[in-house]
Amino acid sequence: MKPPTPPGWFAQRIISGIQAMYLLNLNNRPASDQVTVTAELWINILWGKNINWDKTLDSERLAKGFQRACAECTEWIAPAKFMEYLPARVYPIALPPPTTSPEKARENLERLYRLIGSMPNKNRG
Repeated sequence: MKPPTPPGWFAQRIISGIQAMYLLNLNNRPASDQVTVTAELWINILWGKNINWDKTLDSERLAKGFQRACAECTEWIAPAKFMEYLPARVYPIALPPPTTSPEKARENLERLYRLIGSMPNKNRG
C-alpha cells in the first residue's frame, strides 16, 4: 500500500516540472500567487492515481514527461493531459533463469541436509 504522503523525490519532480511549464508563459497558466497551490494539487492528484510510483522506475520518467510537455504544449495542461506525455516505464533487465539442473539442485539440497545434520544440536537431550 502506498503511503498517504508523497515522498520528497516525487514532489520535487512535480514541482520542477510545474516551474518549467510556468516559465514558458503558456496560455491559461495559473496566476503567480497560485503556483504553489497548483504544484500541491498536481502532486496530490498524480500521487493519488492508481500507480505504484517508484523512484527507480519513475523519477526520470516524470522529468522526461515534463520535458516533453514543455516542448509540445502551447497552453497550460491538466494533470490528466500530462499523463499522455509520460513515457512508458523502462524496467531493468531481469536476471536469467537459474541454470542449475534438477539433479544438481537435488544434490545441493542433500548436501545441505548433511551439513545441517552434522551440526551439534543444543536442543537434543
